[in-house]
Amino acid sequence: MKHRPGRGAIARFVRDVKALGEWASAQSQDECRARMEVLRAEVRAGAPLARVLPRCFALVREAARRVLGLDPWDPQILAAAGLAFGYVVECAPGEGKTLVAAVAACLRALTGEPVHVATANAYLARRDFETLRPLYEAAGFTAGLVEERDPPEAKRLAYAADVVYGVASTFGFDYLRDELRRAARRREPLGSELLASLAGRSLEERARSLQRGLVFCVVDEVDSLLIDEARTPLVIAGSTGEPDPSPGPHLAARRLAADLVDPLDFRLDPATRSIEWTRRGERRVRDTLSTAGPGRLVRPWPRYVEQALRASRLYRRDVDYLLDPRSHVILVDQHTGRRFPERTWQEGLHQAVEAKEGVTITSEPASLASITRQRFFRLYRLLSGMSGTVAEAAREFRTTYRMPLLVVSPLRPCIRRVLPPRMFGNWESKWRAVVEEVETLHATGRPVLVGTRTIEQSEALALRLDETGLEYRLLNAKFDREEADILAAAGEGGRITIATNMAGRGADIRLGPGVAEIGGLHVIGVEMHESARIDRQLFGRAGRQGAPGSAGFFLGAEDMLLSVERPDLVGRLARRADPKGELPSSFSRVFDRLQRGMESRHFQARKDLLKRDRWLDELKAAVLS
Repeated sequence: MKHRPGRGAIARFVRDVKALGEWASAQSQDECRARMEVLRAEVRAGAPLARVLPRCFALVREAARRVLGLDPWDPQILAAAGLAFGYVVECAPGEGKTLVAAVAACLRALTGEPVHVATANAYLARRDFETLRPLYEAAGFTAGLVEERDPPEAKRLAYAADVVYGVASTFGFDYLRDELRRAARRREPLGSELLASLAGRSLEERARSLQRGLVFCVVDEVDSLLIDEARTPLVIAGSTGEPDPSPGPHLAARRLAADLVDPLDFRLDPATRSIEWTRRGERRVRDTLSTAGPGRLVRPWPRYVEQALRASRLYRRDVDYLLDPRSHVILVDQHTGRRFPERTWQEGLHQAVEAKEGVTITSEPASLASITRQRFFRLYRLLSGMSGTVAEAAREFRTTYRMPLLVVSPLRPCIRRVLPPRMFGNWESKWRAVVEEVETLHATGRPVLVGTRTIEQSEALALRLDETGLEYRLLNAKFDREEADILAAAGEGGRITIATNMAGRGADIRLGPGVAEIGGLHVIGVEMHESARIDRQLFGRAGRQGAPGSAGFFLGAEDMLLSVERPDLVGRLARRADPKGELPSSFSRVFDRLQRGMESRHFQARKDLLKRDRWLDELKAAVLS
């Protein structure tokens, strides 16, 4: 952005908006809309947005008071100003990011150009749209909601609104659909327009875009969507789900993979999920080409075997995927714990997992168009975002997405207590200690939230709690439709909640009556994630908006970070445990180092992707010129 106000100017906007409070409150509803139309005319005549921001925000603030019963406080106005000018904003959990995005969107909507608000999931998109639509209407704007399965005409109608809500991936998929339409339009043969008109359809109608352009976007849970999922491709594929008429190569690869020996035939790196063949392994794979079974190979035979090895050695049911009641393989997002039935793995990996599970092997869909999330969101003329955990990635947001950091102090200081981590030699001793901790806290009446990394872990803990007779609620990818209800009640006295990764979970956990007086919500993390930001998201569920709360880790020698990064330490640490299986908490420093190392590798991978994307952009520009 050429003329982005600095942090000092952003802070001064708060004072200016407050000074206009009485002026805005004196306006009737019709006068508010009329004033907003005046601002719209000023902006379209060339007035800088910074000049009209105080009046716009003051009017939106007054509208929020009247129709929502909410009065945006100073930190929210500061955050909204930052978003409006392309900052990545760190707002503490519970500070009202939903309303912040709406205030910023109203200012940008004055230009008449499209404003997109991207959320982490469909539930949040619909919730925010339905909650805020009365505010937009009171301020003189229109709002739309795009959902992935909507027909094209419904999407065009939604995209015609001033402010459009949707899941981040939906905006990307609709962009790809528009690109496919434009490509098809360029390939129309001579005479197509006449034939289409005779059929009652114009080519222009068929080629009409869904979106009005990529101009301004506010991304909620921005670190999850633009950092953790940056390398996840958005792929529009041909028809999927049909049985593969020639599954032979996948089945043959599964049989061979079961006979291969690590490290005699191959070396497997769990951290990068890469496979390096030994000479013996290369020979065994080459010698079995003739036994690949009936079916046409769509890639080299060694690639089938590599995918079969990954499926059998690296990808686990109820961790990386689950089987639905129809025995379909459903992917589980490791960063959010959500299931994604519309996604499939590429390059034959999905079929390799199906072969491993003994379910129907589906045909590999042809990729019609694809783009990484990182590349897609860089297409917006101006991008902004917010989350409770962005400071750690400030450099990456600035260099990759041209978004400087703005940290907004919470209205009330955080008084959450973070307890020293506890260390254990194995999972069994750790689970025993977690259950004891839950029982102790439950006896005091405090609510407890236990965050696990995988579905498998959440169900293992649930079985142990069943043995105690304690009641609990379980939230993972198998039960994610109940998410809002489960989390809304997680702060009630004596409530026990088990949940997989909490990043992107939009429901607020409010404390029940009397809970603050006994210490608030306590959060237990049973394993450190590969990103410290996701751990901070989990702990941020306790102590919101200045309320009391506490959090702590229960770590173990068999945790993913250690077993993947330093498997040589697993046995050594286990032998150092005391009779109850516990280790000195000082050993947790090993996890901190491993986590930083993994974050550094992922950062480098995203930098490499950015270089590739820039090269593609230069190549595209050269071709078009």
